[in-house]
Amino acid sequence: MNVRICFVMSALLLVFPAAVFANVFAAHLEVSDTLFDPTGGDLEITYRLNEDATSVNIEIFAESDPGTVLRTLTGGTTSGEQIVLWDGTDGSTQVPDGNYSFRIIAEDTVGHGPVSWEVINDTASDLQQHFYSPRGLAVQTDQTSPYFGTIYISDTYPGLTASGRTTSVGIYAVGNDGSDIFGQGDVPATGGVAWPVALGPYELTLDEEGSVWMADWSDTHSGVWKAPGNLLGSWPAMLTEANRDGSGVCDNHGSISGLQVEGSGASTVLYTRDEDYSVGAEAAGSVLSYAIGTLTAYADPPTLVADDAGYTVNDTAADFVRDVNGDWWLSQYRWDQASSSPHLWRVDGTTGLVTHNSFDDGSLLGEVASTYGGICINPAGDTLYLAGYGNQEGISIFDIATTSVTGRIATTWLGVGNANRKIALDAAGNLLIINSSSELLFVLSPPDGSNSFTTTYHTTFEVGEVTAVESPELYR
Repeated sequence: MNVRICFVMSALLLVFPAAVFANVFAAHLEVSDTLFDPTGGDLEITYRLNEDATSVNIEIFAESDPGTVLRTLTGGTTSGEQIVLWDGTDGSTQVPDGNYSFRIIAEDTVGHGPVSWEVINDTASDLQQHFYSPRGLAVQTDQTSPYFGTIYISDTYPGLTASGRTTSVGIYAVGNDGSDIFGQGDVPATGGVAWPVALGPYELTLDEEGSVWMADWSDTHSGVWKAPGNLLGSWPAMLTEANRDGSGVCDNHGSISGLQVEGSGASTVLYTRDEDYSVGAEAAGSVLSYAIGTLTAYADPPTLVADDAGYTVNDTAADFVRDVNGDWWLSQYRWDQASSSPHLWRVDGTTGLVTHNSFDDGSLLGEVASTYGGICINPAGDTLYLAGYGNQEGISIFDIATTSVTGRIATTWLGVGNANRKIALDAAGNLLIINSSSELLFVLSPPDGSNSFTTTYHTTFEVGEVTAVESPELYR
């Protein structure tokens, strides 16, 4: 059962418990051989746990009948990589030849206390989670992807972190357990793109096919690029770079600080918030759409889908997201909000009218000198998370139905600096935060008690005896 999060508390604090249990889940499921011959030895089933579990069960089933469990194996419960062996039997008899798959059920029957969020990743000694100047963040939550659980971070400036790790400009990936899942070491993937220092790659998002899209906010290299989920190969520019001027404006875009992608294949649509480019009389900073499909270097002009009502005044941390009702939520960096420049507002996805303004309705006025950047919505679609940036560290929890702040995750005591840049939720409901002043990725687990999560292998493997074929050369 997948965990769904419901927040009703008025205040939340982070604490370090004596024994930390998380919203635990398995990811990075693999088998040692996609054509498994049981006569030649056991099949290795590999997975990674994001945190310690109290129990892990691996259920093996036939592709033709996923509801019938043929064998249940007991797996390791320690965070990190685990390997389980299967002999190809149902416990006594060899299974018939055919296609098979498996699911992993990880449980935490201890859970958290009722009023605390807990940091579950090792930010002290695991240098793989340290980045000199992180800006973009995305996590793969689709179990049909081979990269399920992978966390992507963009680093925009080369340098030596306070912990002693040297990182550079590009995209890094870590596993759900914080491991160096692609073996990058300290060298990021760049896709052969000449990324400028400081502003690119700036923001990240994933599409339905598992590709990583990235926006460049610089004037000299403005645009959008796309990488495969494994970050290999050359990454194409998705929007035209033709006729770029000194402020970053090309034929159909300018410097882009935020992006989202919906659809797949020929139905792929790119959405952006653009610092420079305007459609008609609307101000820059509105949400624009590109019916990009499978094209690269897309050159057609965009369509205005959500006018920002002139509220956008700072594109540094201009973020946006669409909720389950199809409405757009836009956020921005503000030291103190005003009626003409709120932190957060909602644009109706049908009428294009602003239906919520965090200044006018006072929903965020209780947050002293609030300054928000990153924004995300939980899978249930009822809760927004807003990242504090500036002197208002922490994450505010915002109820969509009542448009009110229902809780707060304070982060100042962690030694976290004042730059919570971007946030995201993994498949199990853990909150990911990148902080550029602390140079860290933080993973926080919610106070939701006992929980379990089922991860299904993204494909199948074949069971059958492999018959050796003698070479004709032997008989010549």
